[in-house]
Formats: sequence, C-alpha cells, structure tokens
Amino acid sequence: MANVYDEEGNPADDVWVYFYREMGDRKICVKSQVKPKNGLIDIDRMPIGNYYVITHAHGNPVYSYETL
Repeated sequence: MANVYDEEGNPADDVWVYFYREMGDRKICVKSQVKPKNGLIDIDRMPIGNYYVITHAHGNPVYSYETL
C-alpha cells in the first residue's frame, strides 16, 4: 500500500497514479490508471526496484507531478 496526499496533506482520491520502470534506455508502464481509495493505492505484485511515479489530478487544468 502507498499513500496519496494533496498539497495540504489530505488523502487524495481524485487522481490517477502511473508507475514506470526503466528498461534499457526506455521507460515502460508497469501499472496505469491506479485510483486511490481513501488516499491509499495497492502496489502488490510489482517487481522490486526503482519506479517513476506520476500522478494526474482530475480537473481543469490537469496537474502532473513526477518523482524518481
């Protein structure tokens, strides 16, 4: 499980979370459009390693946050 919070520290449910891994010189999507429930997302059954985690908020404009 992983927590998803907004800028004020509140659990965020109105986002989609994407997980990417590097494979050679490319990034591949491992999980996409994971939607949190009560600010939690399930990350079971994912290989151990480093991921790029990208969140897309719903709304206008759509905001994106990326981290390694």
